[in-house]
Amino acid sequence: MEPYGGYSAVYNVSDSEEEEIVQCDFMIGTLTTKENASELDSLYVPKSTWAIFTSEVNNQISLQEVWTRIFTEWSPSSEYKIIDEAPVIFFMEDVKGMNDPSVRKEIWVQIRKK
Repeated sequence: MEPYGGYSAVYNVSDSEEEEIVQCDFMIGTLTTKENASELDSLYVPKSTWAIFTSEVNNQISLQEVWTRIFTEWSPSSEYKIIDEAPVIFFMEDVKGMNDPSVRKEIWVQIRKK
């Protein structure tokens, strides 16, 4: 895949009841299959089976609702199990700006058959 589109990603989200502030890593870039493209920092997304959940509404509450529905609706009835509870969240079409209401978000979680 050639470098494609403008994207950003949130990953390594640390959210515990002991912490008052949620911490995470954030990266802006493009998608590519090239390794070490121009020796830039990269976020490796391993080859795996992924469940991808989309939020068409660009606000934090919508994203939290999607995350809640993953665990309360999808996970209990799915034949798959989430194997890494630290999701990768992609903001699509980042070139419009993070606060643009038309920006779509995706939550990616690694899964395997139960």
